[in-house]
Amino acid sequence: MIINKFISFPTWIRAAVLLLIIMVLLWRVLRKPILWILSVVPVLMRKVFRGIYLLLEMPVAMLHTRFGAGFYTIDNGMAQAGEKVDKFMEYWYIRWHSPKEYRLGVNLLVYGVCILLIAIPSLAHSDNVILGLAERIYIGGETFIMELAGGRERYNFIEETVAEPEEQLENERTEEVPFEITLVVSGVSSSLLVRDVPSMENCAVLERLGNGDMVTWKGEMRFSEAEDEHVEPWVKIVTEEGTEGWSRLFYLQPEEYADMELRVGRNNIR
Repeated sequence: MIINKFISFPTWIRAAVLLLIIMVLLWRVLRKPILWILSVVPVLMRKVFRGIYLLLEMPVAMLHTRFGAGFYTIDNGMAQAGEKVDKFMEYWYIRWHSPKEYRLGVNLLVYGVCILLIAIPSLAHSDNVILGLAERIYIGGETFIMELAGGRERYNFIEETVAEPEEQLENERTEEVPFEITLVVSGVSSSLLVRDVPSMENCAVLERLGNGDMVTWKGEMRFSEAEDEHVEPWVKIVTEEGTEGWSRLFYLQPEEYADMELRVGRNNIR
């Protein structure tokens, strides 16, 4: 399927394709109605600002009237600052309510910066939470879009299954239930990465998990390198969000041992 093929690409390549469609193509067509609708934002902010300004201005004006010129500087400064903020929001409203030219260069610059922020964790092979923020935001949006796009395909699959011969359906019903166990993420300092392949290099990060998150393991495991050429087991898991990928077994443990603290010492050696 096209969606499965698309998901197999690294995260930053998928982001480049989707954001190109959204920012360069759709934005060029739909930017005027979108900005016209969003122009209500500066209008509301201007009203809120004026209300706050009045609440601050009234006591200062009263003090100015009662105690004289000592509060003149404060009163005048607040008026000048308020005027600048008010004009800025008016300018903001005009630019959004009546957008003029389409600036391709500016949009391409924003597009490039977004791709760079998303690609940094994969290119640097880092699991830092801050560096991976843009990537996590993109993956969340991509998952939502893929679910919408894949809804019809799932429906067609159900229809085809119902139309299959009765004997084949009977054989499927008699198949044994596959091995499945729930594992809990534990011991990570920042986040546990779910990758498309069991490797620290040349991989795409599909999702990030934190301590306490639960995943499902169906028994598939491989041995591959981790840090410093250290070989350790990797398992293929399915997250609670439905993402299927590979993670290091070192940070996963059975659900029944999630609250147990295990220790190793001399008294434990036999």
